[in-house]
Amino acid sequence: MKRTLVFTGSYSRPLTLGDGKVEPGRGKGISVFSMDPETGALKRLHDFPEVANPTYITVDSARKYLYCNHELKEYGGLKSACCSAYALSEDGAIQEINSMISGGTDACQITVSPDGGFVLASNYASGSVVVYPKRADGGLGTPSCFLQHRGRSVNDFRQSGPHAHQVMFDRGGRHVLVPDLGADQVVVYDFDRENGYLIPAKAPNPKSDPGDGPRHCVFSPDGAFLYVIQEMGCKIHVYDYDPETAETKRLQTISTVPEDFTGDSACAAIRLHPSGRFIYGSNRGHDSVAIYRRGDDGLLTLVDIQPVEGELPRDICLTEDGNWLISSNQDSDTLTVFRVDSETGKLAFAYRQTGVDAVTNVLCVDFE
Repeated sequence: MKRTLVFTGSYSRPLTLGDGKVEPGRGKGISVFSMDPETGALKRLHDFPEVANPTYITVDSARKYLYCNHELKEYGGLKSACCSAYALSEDGAIQEINSMISGGTDACQITVSPDGGFVLASNYASGSVVVYPKRADGGLGTPSCFLQHRGRSVNDFRQSGPHAHQVMFDRGGRHVLVPDLGADQVVVYDFDRENGYLIPAKAPNPKSDPGDGPRHCVFSPDGAFLYVIQEMGCKIHVYDYDPETAETKRLQTISTVPEDFTGDSACAAIRLHPSGRFIYGSNRGHDSVAIYRRGDDGLLTLVDIQPVEGELPRDICLTEDGNWLISSNQDSDTLTVFRVDSETGKLAFAYRQTGVDAVTNVLCVDFE
């Protein structure tokens, strides 16, 4: 029988964030919840408070290993963060395998290559990318590649240098895209699957408008369209994408907040519905999720902007069946669960989980 487990990461150690805010480290590290498929209610199963600032989490396709970054400015006496591998049980319990230095500060989003052979992570504060071969025991091997970004943009406070925020494979697994908030571009690499190397692609990097701050991206199911959410610009850029060459052409720019909104807000997560019909983007400040219908031409039409019933939606996640969306609300220490209308993509509030302190990332994983 299928079971959905919900994993969260949090700030469990004090840290100064990219926007200057000081996070005191109130979180419980990695937490694990079970989910009721009928009501969306969550039940806490495990907390792993010893895990230091695991702000993003991912699992391999076999559900045997869990990987996380540690958003730190120092590790092992070095000016660097690190990433870790854990053995994963079907009940959500984890057992550490090993940790490896990331080579840069404030390690950020982390992903597993489509073939399962490598784990990649970005370093936000220092603006770099690292590739780890995956060992036979699921652990992280000595990095096979490390690349330091260069560049800056118009915002002297947020963009005085590069800030790599995500590592994302395209649908064919041939290219890796790294949204760099500091440089206002998505850096595109060819991926050498034999050696675990990242090679700068010949195609030009997709550029954002000055000051937009690209944060995360997703692809359409067929890989022909790229969607990049802009943290500082509060918008989504839509690109035509060539899976062979990684060449892009911007087709559309669409706001994530209402036209009459005048407050401060910053985008965070972008997610594609499993059906491929809808895209969701979270707004921190406006504290909402923007919902779009995706056309056959790749273009987006705004459907609704749904309040998250919490503060600072750092991340959102859809269950694998597409029936539920969960928002991790960092400043209200909550997860809020919404039922997804399969016809319209709209969200209806269903459940609130409290006591998820300083939560950053939320990941839904099905186990048979």
